[in-house]
Amino acid sequence: MYSEIRQNVYNELQLAPGWIGCTDHLINLSVHDVVRKLDENILEPFEAATHKLASDSSPTISIVLPVITTLITSLEYRDADSSFQEKVKDNLRLSIQERFEELYEDKLILLCTVSDPRWKDFSFLNRSLYQSHNETLVV
Repeated sequence: MYSEIRQNVYNELQLAPGWIGCTDHLINLSVHDVVRKLDENILEPFEAATHKLASDSSPTISIVLPVITTLITSLEYRDADSSFQEKVKDNLRLSIQERFEELYEDKLILLCTVSDPRWKDFSFLNRSLYQSHNETLVV
């Protein structure tokens, strides 16, 4: 069983992007080490979001939607993604969208966000959400 998993991971690494480097030296790594190496680039935006939201020096309600949007955007597929990375990204993206779906409809959070001059381009909203919130923004 372990050798099958190890071989599957090794095969996935053969298809992985160049940032992993040569896979010849990875055959002696544990599956845990290989999975950790594959997911470092997926989880980096989550670390940045945690630091941004945890800062005490600035109000956070206005940055919630842009941070969530950035996380969802960071989970889009790239050409160099392996099937394992795509599955991880799918699961994370779906979990985030389900968990924070109602925040995009919350008028208080929306108004706080659009009142913050850092987000004047409304990049945290897709076009349909922007159009549906036009009357909220006018009020």
